[in-house]
Formats: sequence, structure tokens, C-alpha cells
Amino acid sequence: MTYQDSLFFNGDKHQYILRNNEEFLKWYLISMEDGIHCNDHLNITDFQNLIDTLTNFYHLRYPDYLLGSITSSLSELHQIRFHKNELTTRQIIGRLPKHLQGLINCDYGVEGNNIGRTYVSENGVFLPKDYERITLYSMLDSRNDCAIYFDQKTGIVLKSNCSKYEGHYLEEILQALKKSHNSLIDYSELEEVVRKHQYELELRHRLLQLTALKILYSGTTLEKSYSRVETFISDMNRELGSLLSIDEINELIDEYNKMIDHQKIR
Repeated sequence: MTYQDSLFFNGDKHQYILRNNEEFLKWYLISMEDGIHCNDHLNITDFQNLIDTLTNFYHLRYPDYLLGSITSSLSELHQIRFHKNELTTRQIIGRLPKHLQGLINCDYGVEGNNIGRTYVSENGVFLPKDYERITLYSMLDSRNDCAIYFDQKTGIVLKSNCSKYEGHYLEEILQALKKSHNSLIDYSELEEVVRKHQYELELRHRLLQLTALKILYSGTTLEKSYSRVETFISDMNRELGSLLSIDEINELIDEYNKMIDHQKIR
């Protein structure tokens, strides 16, 4: 490690240690007070385990000797990994404990949420195993209740006795119902499912961004750490459809470079 690299790593504020991250803890506590935190069997320790485990995976996946032997472009890293028959991102996620898999996949019906009911089939119609049911209740006649069966992972409606909803996302249906101002339909169950899912997306985003920080600061050189982080963000966005950004990492490095330039001038 060079002297300049050591200066950068010494600037680590350890935000990825959740018990010391006041901003994250404040957001998490507010979510719990609002009744949004729907995974009672998950806690700060589990969130920390996810960060630590993914960090370890990526150090094993991209060891220093590999990063030091190539130009470290994303395409080259992916190509080498493919030829070495290493684990795919999906396989890495599949090796996480089940409760952490649910956390990172952001299923609409993660086990323990008590959202909807799970069926193998309904009225002779076969449905995939990983799906949930919610109901739009008619305020006039229960015979007009609308049962919606949706994919847990995507939120896409697979089957419904209200066929107009099939193939649409739950969020789309909720927005349409709100715009219609139809007081004859009780869509509170749908609203709750969507609200909790949005919370889980935000929680995952925060945890993965903090994982990127830990990967950055736990390396031996800044160049190798950056390559590892860049690949991690690319992998997560591609596999999970997440919107992680390298901007925060770039801002930290820009601040560090400005500090080095300032010291040279002095």
C-alpha cells in the first residue's frame, strides 16, 4: 500500500458499521415507528451480516492478484470470471442464509410479512409457487370482490377474476385506483403491500450502497478497491434491477484527490 493510499483509507468514517451510522439508524427507527418495518425476524445484526458477507464474497471473487494482473476494466473482469467458471451473482445470492436472500430479493411477499396467503392452485388454475394473493373488496357486494394473484418477486399480476389487471404491476393498479377516486372499492390491502415493498427497496438500496463503501475501504490499494466496487455495483444492478450508483464513491475519491493536490501546493 502506498502512502497516498494509506491516507485515503485512513479517512474511512466506517459508515458501513450500522450501529455507529446515525443517519441509517434514524431512518430505520422512523420506519419502525411508522409501522413500515414488516420483517420482525430481521434486525440490525442481520443487516450488518449482509454487508459483511457480500464484502467477503467480493474479496474472494476478485482477489488482489487477479486485479493486479489486468487492466481491471469491467468487461475484462467479467470475461475472466466466465472462463474460470466462478459463481454467478445469482449463485452468490443463493448461498446467503434464507432470510438474507429474502432481504436482498425484495420479494413482495417475503416470508414473515404476513401479506396475503400462499396457494398451490386456485379454482383449478395452476399458479407458480412463489406468488401471493390480495383482494380488492367491493363496498356494495362481496360477490364483486376482486382476487389478485401476483408474482412475489416482480409484483406482476398473474391471474385475477378482474382480467383487466392481469399483466400489470401492483403499483400501476394502485395508482389507477387512486386516480379513479372510486369510494366503492377498498384497496387498503393492496396499498399496504406496495407501501411495504417500497420500504424494502429503500432498505436494500441503503444496505448495498454501504456494502460498496465497505468493499472500497477494505482493500489494499485504492485502484484495486475501486475496480472491485465498480464490479459489485454493476453486478447488483444487472441481477437485481437496483439503481446503485458509483457517484458517492467518485465523490469520496475526488475529495481525496483535492486534498492531495492541496498538500502538494503547500
